Amino acid sequence: MNQEIFRNLRDSLASLYSDATSIRRVIADASIAAVRIDFNSNVLNIWHAVLTEAEKTGQVEDLLTTVAREYGRNEDFRNVRDRYEQSKRQDPKPPQSPNSTTNSAQFEAWQRQLASYRQNLALIEERMSEYIDSTDIPLQLLRNKQQTEAHIAELEGKLGTH
Repeated sequence: MNQEIFRNLRDSLASLYSDATSIRRVIADASIAAVRIDFNSNVLNIWHAVLTEAEKTGQVEDLLTTVAREYGRNEDFRNVRDRYEQSKRQDPKPPQSPNSTTNSAQFEAWQRQLASYRQNLALIEERMSEYIDSTDIPLQLLRNKQQTEAHIAELEGKLGTH
């Protein structure tokens, strides 16, 4: 995405959601992993980090769809979103799928799932770190970690990443 559109999106989102709690809710609704976003900054910097992460994971459209549910009638947001969509049509990127028979929608869904599972794993590991002795960790938490790691490995295999 070009810098002007990026800045316009960032500024529009910052005007609509000006606190970290609301931003966390929006990105959770859009299934964007929050673990790589620093929420201890000003609103513009938070939104910059969110858009950067969404761009890296192919989730900008998910983010904009989530925002449109609440602010779809906001004229500034509509204009910025329209310019973003117009730029995507003018400069489409080929699907990033390693397997040409895999459609891009499925590939993007796998990417979103992978980001979500990675976020879940980070939360599980954070919770596990609260226990002083590893033998005190509840069995269900250990099972959740194993299942989440298995899901991550499966999705990485499908996506051809490691």
